Amino acid sequence: MRCLSLIATVERVRAFGPKEMKAMNSDLKLTGFKGTLLAFASVAALFLSGCVQSEKPLVADAKPLMGDKFEVHFYEDFVDGKANALHTASYQWTGKNYVLVRGSNDRVKSFVGVVLDQDNFLVEGVYKGSSQFSYWIARKMVDGAYLIVPVDEDDADDAMRSAACSGKKVEGQCFVETEENIIKLAKATASKTLRHPTLGVLILRRDGV
Repeated sequence: MRCLSLIATVERVRAFGPKEMKAMNSDLKLTGFKGTLLAFASVAALFLSGCVQSEKPLVADAKPLMGDKFEVHFYEDFVDGKANALHTASYQWTGKNYVLVRGSNDRVKSFVGVVLDQDNFLVEGVYKGSSQFSYWIARKMVDGAYLIVPVDEDDADDAMRSAACSGKKVEGQCFVETEENIIKLAKATASKTLRHPTLGVLILRRDGV
């Protein structure tokens, strides 16, 4: 089953070429703050609805990979090397996950992230008003900047997909029941060219969130 639930906002995000990366790097220099390792990751989920889900958290032993608190900037609708839209959100580590402390109600209310391989991270998050967990790949492009896409079961072969999508049956969605299976699906997506990604930049503010 194909990913059916990408929000229109993400579908408008353009491919990132040299002009877009130059604009992003310029913004990073102006902020004067240091971007850090994964944090942007699941937060870009704010504009994505994951294709693969679970009815309970599957990712174990998550650590605060981006510090105690951070702000993330989302860039989209690039035209002539400039972003037409900028959205922000702030998160804080609770001891077990990151929770939203500032941002609109349609954003991910909490998430965790773990290292998948050298350049990719697996992100598990839950939206406000939902009890289901969604999953994304966050790919590091440069320090503090990541491209995010939902984990897509169609990136796996038939045997893997059939074994992994063993949970609740819902048209157009894949429900996973174990950490082992979500990692297998995540690696399958990470091995492909990322389709329709969104871009986020992590801002670690010295004065707090």
